[in-house]
Amino acid sequence: MTATQAPTLAGTFNHWQVDALATHAAAPAVFEASCWLDAGRQAFKWVFGGAWQQAWGVRGEGPLVPPLSGRAVLGGDDVVVNVLVAGAHRIRLDVDARRYTVERLDQAGLLDGALAPDTLLSGSFGTLLGRLREHAAHEPFGYAWHDWHRLDPALEAGSFGGALPLRERGRALFLFNARLHAPLHMVSNLNGWQVGPDRYTRVEGTDLHYLYRELPVDTVLRYKLVTDGEWFTDPYTRWVEPDGMPVPMFMTGRFQSVVDLAAPGYLRGDHLIALRFPSVVRGNTRDVWISLPRGYAHGGAEGYPVLYVNDGNEALTRVYLHRVAREMMDRGEVAPVIMVFVGLADALERNFEYSDRVGREAYAAFLAHELVPFIDGSLRTRRGPRFRGVTGVSYGAVSAYFTGWRHPNVFGCVAGQGTSFFVEDWDVLDAYVASPRPRLRLYLDSARPTWRGGPGDSTASARYAAHALRRSGHQVKHVVRRDQRHDWPYWAERFPEILRTFWPAR
Repeated sequence: MTATQAPTLAGTFNHWQVDALATHAAAPAVFEASCWLDAGRQAFKWVFGGAWQQAWGVRGEGPLVPPLSGRAVLGGDDVVVNVLVAGAHRIRLDVDARRYTVERLDQAGLLDGALAPDTLLSGSFGTLLGRLREHAAHEPFGYAWHDWHRLDPALEAGSFGGALPLRERGRALFLFNARLHAPLHMVSNLNGWQVGPDRYTRVEGTDLHYLYRELPVDTVLRYKLVTDGEWFTDPYTRWVEPDGMPVPMFMTGRFQSVVDLAAPGYLRGDHLIALRFPSVVRGNTRDVWISLPRGYAHGGAEGYPVLYVNDGNEALTRVYLHRVAREMMDRGEVAPVIMVFVGLADALERNFEYSDRVGREAYAAFLAHELVPFIDGSLRTRRGPRFRGVTGVSYGAVSAYFTGWRHPNVFGCVAGQGTSFFVEDWDVLDAYVASPRPRLRLYLDSARPTWRGGPGDSTASARYAAHALRRSGHQVKHVVRRDQRHDWPYWAERFPEILRTFWPAR
């Protein structure tokens, strides 16, 4: 089919008006338009001749995060896009090839190596630095801040070491923007975790708060913010680490912000990048933590495999799973791997997302169509199922196995620890047996008791699942330990086998 008349774009961004946004012909039967897309869920169609009967949409599932492409057809469903950072986008339709593409005009990655300043400077926060600079002449910034102008080039270039706070050698300016009902303080390892010594100053007439500090050049600052008795991480500093506090049962642990004055956080220590990730599929926003290999900053043209970890909060705060993995990489036992720890939007939704038949479908789609495209488009990753894995424990392991079966072209490596296959009458295992996925590499682990009444972890179900999978032609590695319980310390002890199985040292 070849179209001679350019269509219009109708969508959420122009209130579905069929004549609001015209496209132009970029090539024969190829039409494109540029438009501004706000952050969040956006949907659209191409309308030919002003008639909805001639509207083109999308067929089948596909990634939601730009850049994306997919199959376009006459009479298809809405094209849905999850825009993480507002900005100008190019939307193209190739009628002859029946393909569409959506891409950001700003090709800068959402994460530049470790963190993209444009992400932090977009939207309302982009005006905060300007507002701060406007008030600089009227609001004292501390006895040494007379050389504010030395930071101007860095501000205008949109880069200042790849992270907030603004810093130059041992000097740092911390920023916070919110309407507060009580003073804002920083508590840190440098002030004995005391509330009082480091108090933010509010810029008069604004909701912008700042704190200027001179810090030892070769130090790692670990801190939290405190206001009205509430302690929390700094939302404008992306580097975090578990705070080391005990994690009560049925609760998730907490984190503290980190600023490495001498080097980016992934060069020293076990720091993580923290993101708040909005999901169109799930209709919520959740925490995601990224652990980069230590050598990430030095390049690596091939990119790195990526392992997605369910129950990300507990995996980090209970057993420091990122530290377990990095120590293996440091010793050369496994290849360098990027690890993405996916938190629950709400701990009460764990059973729904991991084991409910409707919930796990939506959660798997969130991973495959939103989070994976974002990570691949932001970091130096190796593409393809063999370089992408998903893992979990207990119900999270069932979710991992379902996600791999449902999206085998995305996740080629699937691991489960203490896997509760018996959930929903073993239907996930039945799916593997009835519809083999020969491209998948499978891993299971469990623990058997050595004495009657002794501890064990999914002993019978793992043995049965491994036998059924092998009889169906799957290649599965089943690791068995003795006298280990269904609990995080034992899963962490067995976790290295997952990395050795999927991405051994070269």
